[in-house]
Amino acid sequence: MFVHGSASTFRSAAAPGLFAPDLFEDDFGLAPHLASQGIDVWGIDLRWTFVPVEETDFSDMQGWTLGSHVEDLRRATAIARSVRAASGSGRGRLFFSGHSLGADIALAYANAETQRPPGHRDVRGLIPIDIIYKLTSPQTQGLRDDAAARYAANRALYDAGTYEFGPGAQLAPLIGAGLSAPSDPSPLAPGWTNLQAATAVFTNTYLFYAPLPAYTPHYHFSAGVFDPSTGAPVGCQHVDAIDMLQVAQRFPPYQALIEAVEIDALISGAVDVPYDDHLHEVTVPVLHVGAAGGFGAAGAETLSLLGSTDTTAHIVQLQPPGAEVVDYGHVDLLWAADSEALVWQPIADWIATR
Repeated sequence: MFVHGSASTFRSAAAPGLFAPDLFEDDFGLAPHLASQGIDVWGIDLRWTFVPVEETDFSDMQGWTLGSHVEDLRRATAIARSVRAASGSGRGRLFFSGHSLGADIALAYANAETQRPPGHRDVRGLIPIDIIYKLTSPQTQGLRDDAAARYAANRALYDAGTYEFGPGAQLAPLIGAGLSAPSDPSPLAPGWTNLQAATAVFTNTYLFYAPLPAYTPHYHFSAGVFDPSTGAPVGCQHVDAIDMLQVAQRFPPYQALIEAVEIDALISGAVDVPYDDHLHEVTVPVLHVGAAGGFGAAGAETLSLLGSTDTTAHIVQLQPPGAEVVDYGHVDLLWAADSEALVWQPIADWIATR
């Protein structure tokens, strides 16, 4: 069972060949790769993926918490297990995976499920992909402080009546200009072209969190190639930058702000939330997959908080320490040409042994 992350859908994250067949081969993606090895992949689209760009009333999003996503996932899982049973595949438990926000939801699901009788549980194993869920060590105090700052700012917005944030809608003009007038000077980045400024959404993602700090100082979607004289991004190392911008034009426009509030509460410990109350009771096998240029190795710290004795961290790092700003990125894990060898097959191998 796979849960997509922010500004995406199940298809864009796990089966981009189905989401954008004009840009990817039909069988490209984590889900088709696993399916080719006899592993069926199920998933859901989160509630906010259905909100149209013209929507102006976001009051429903006030209550679209991680907990509500967990309940939606529980319903989807019940359907998946019933269909598997009816088709002769048995009613066994499923491996749960998710990318980014989806990994948060998968972990929250496993945390809550520990309070259900063993015969009523769904999770066979967990594969969180590039996320920081909970930090407690002195070495990650700086990241916790950054999360506390984001929590305070977003909680204030939420308490004032803002219930949505729209990365898809907010970035649409920038990305549109990069595609329609790529050589024109960017009004947002002096000395850069529109295309370079738009490419920075992927290669310099951390800049777009300002004035707040990003999840990690080097956080980016895709490893970039940069002009040595200006520092402007001129492409991506593992994906085609133009293709990525075309994909980004199709991102869902909005999602629920309360998700970001709760995630940063979890990371920082700023306030108590229920999604980490029973992590020590999670005993299923866990494979943490990370990108050195995304959430990095810090995300694997959550493994030490679980009750599982079968935990593995697989961090894709192609650059030397200290060069994380140009290392494998958050969505390179799903969309890069070499992600099949670096990410998808290691996941398939891990599942096969469990």
